Amino acid sequence: MLTYSRYKFTRFWAVYDGDELLCVTVYLKGAMAVVERINGEKPEPPKRKQAKKPPPAPPKPPSLRDLTLSHILDAAINAQGDEMDPQEILAHIEALAREGLRVSTVTPPQN
Repeated sequence: MLTYSRYKFTRFWAVYDGDELLCVTVYLKGAMAVVERINGEKPEPPKRKQAKKPPPAPPKPPSLRDLTLSHILDAAINAQGDEMDPQEILAHIEALAREGLRVSTVTPPQN
């Protein structure tokens, strides 16, 4: 039974008769031509390995930059619980930003 296989990390192909090496060709087309000449029928081309697609990345939570001013104000109002003046809320958010703290719509603000 004639078989052919590729040498790893090269472009060379080997044609085997059982365990005995018959010839080495540079390209797959040459190896298939040798097998076809000896057997009299064209061999099936090798199946290509399917590359695994990486899983889709989970969506990133919105960052402070992604939120518009109205979203930030709404988040701050909801987090405070009391009806503060929007100017006070904005000053509070600016103070948090200067301290390096993030305003989140998911978790309550740090005091």
